[in-house]
Amino acid sequence: MNAHSYAIEIEHILRNVFNCERGGVAGLIDADSIEHNSYVSIACGLGYVYAKSDSLKQTEIEKFISDYGYYLDFGINGLLLFTSNEREINGSSYSIDYDNGEKVLEAIIEALSQVCK
Repeated sequence: MNAHSYAIEIEHILRNVFNCERGGVAGLIDADSIEHNSYVSIACGLGYVYAKSDSLKQTEIEKFISDYGYYLDFGINGLLLFTSNEREINGSSYSIDYDNGEKVLEAIIEALSQVCK
């Protein structure tokens, strides 16, 4: 799957969170924006859910951030460059706990979908 397809999946989850159309929340809920900086859009959605939730859901969101925050820093395109669980970026070696970047994105999307229910 390509980066934009993953961004569309995230957009759909966040549109449900905010009950908005494409481009909602000052343009953050848009696959084009998400593809270039998914961290901001996801953080916005999680913050909204967190503020409206009980302590159990808040704990779930905190776990999501703990589990996936490292990966969100790479962005969708950056994660897709991981063809294995290791990659060199600007002379530094990075590793992920998944077989490749696509597996990370699939896990993020599944977890985001669950935490935003």
